[in-house]
Amino acid sequence: CYCCVSVELTYHTCCACTVDVCCCDTLDDNKAADVHVLTDCEDHVLQLSFNCEVSVIRKSLQSFNVSGLVGDDARMVVAEALCHVGERKKAHEMLSGLAKDSARREIRIRAGYVLGFSEMEDSATHTSGVTRVRALLRANPDDRTSELAAMSFADRLLKAGDAAGAEDEYRRYFEAFPSAAMNASVIERRGQALYMLERHSEAVGLFARAEQLVEKQDDKSQMAYLQANAYLSEGKFVDAAASFERSASYGGKDRNRSLYSQADALERSGDVARASEIYEGLATADGLWGQKANLRLVSIVARNGRLGESIDRYTKILESPGALPSEDVT
Repeated sequence: CYCCVSVELTYHTCCACTVDVCCCDTLDDNKAADVHVLTDCEDHVLQLSFNCEVSVIRKSLQSFNVSGLVGDDARMVVAEALCHVGERKKAHEMLSGLAKDSARREIRIRAGYVLGFSEMEDSATHTSGVTRVRALLRANPDDRTSELAAMSFADRLLKAGDAAGAEDEYRRYFEAFPSAAMNASVIERRGQALYMLERHSEAVGLFARAEQLVEKQDDKSQMAYLQANAYLSEGKFVDAAASFERSASYGGKDRNRSLYSQADALERSGDVARASEIYEGLATADGLWGQKANLRLVSIVARNGRLGESIDRYTKILESPGALPSEDVT
């Protein structure tokens, strides 16, 4: 055994498979690998714990002869492990073979998805990966792996900056799997895609829906904050201020950020008096938002002709611990 000196050799009663089991119980759970090496049948397959460190998985892969594996399940798991540790060339060879030649439809589909997603991670093969996954989704809408693959595909397109492609895939995902209407995380990500496409009013609706679904106060605050930013992008400063205020009402670590943003939206809407009240409340707070609120008050009192007060506030900012960099003050 690669991680300890004890190896338990067992035989399954239903076949002649010999399984090497790592029985080391001295490592942390996230470092010990549960490795079952199988070469004789498809009922028992090689398994790797993907919560292990990459080095542990690498050692696991070195403990047997990959080319000697028998069974598509075993080859599939090994190929996924190779992707996980960055051995993409070898993994792609195995996945291509499985996607083309496996006698089992579910293995062909799964291998195609894993291969396509791996290709999407490399700029040189990203386009071919997108084409591969999209074709699989269209051809196999009812396969049991398609729901997860469809969501993952949309997420990966969004991460790659393809907002239009991501929105199209999210739309198809919601149409194909109605239960997704209760998945706040996916709803939020679709909202992000719409926001990137400058379809702000639609994004607001999705962020509002996600705010209703999430349970944690911090999550509700973030959803309200996203709605406010979408309103800002439309020039709807009063609506933005109301959403920022609701975001702040949930409390949490970002409350001062939401209050500052509320004041900024109110100031831009022309309600300088109410904005000044909020800035004054923040001015005594420690950290970034207190400093930024003081700067805005400097600007407001200066515009009102109270230059002496403006200079006094400005001087206090410069003399305070952790003052903002000079370019921000300017």
